[in-house]
Amino acid sequence: DQTTTLDMPQLITKIHDVTASGGVFPLRVMGYSMNPTLGSGRDTVYLVSPEQRAPWAGEIVFFVRPDGRGVLHRLIRILPDGSFLINGDAQSWTETIQPQQVIAVVSHFQRKNRQISCDGRIYRCYVHIWGLLRPVRPMISGVMKLLGRALQK
Repeated sequence: DQTTTLDMPQLITKIHDVTASGGVFPLRVMGYSMNPTLGSGRDTVYLVSPEQRAPWAGEIVFFVRPDGRGVLHRLIRILPDGSFLINGDAQSWTETIQPQQVIAVVSHFQRKNRQISCDGRIYRCYVHIWGLLRPVRPMISGVMKLLGRALQK
């Protein structure tokens, strides 16, 4: 397992260069905004260009915010003006981005030694159910945290 550390501008450039040429870029998940779907330091996502995999509602996309930060969040809905409503799975708030801010889309991810396709029937069912639960996700997350603490004792 070869790991390279890049600063954010280098990372964004590398992801763009690899995916724009038709390649797949593996990215170790860092951060908790996509819990429970993606675990920080646990999972690796595989990114492809938006031309290779057009983003649809439910896809996990890697986009660049106006401040230059790259973010991995889920596309909730394509709005009538063509912009994207985005949300982290562990977050209750949303943000709107433009399609050109998306530089890559997750095609699959790896948890331990298991590859999980974003096209799989079980995964798509999970995405649909998790989307329906969005209004109550903060409560679910709170209960999960309490259970985790209780089980650690």
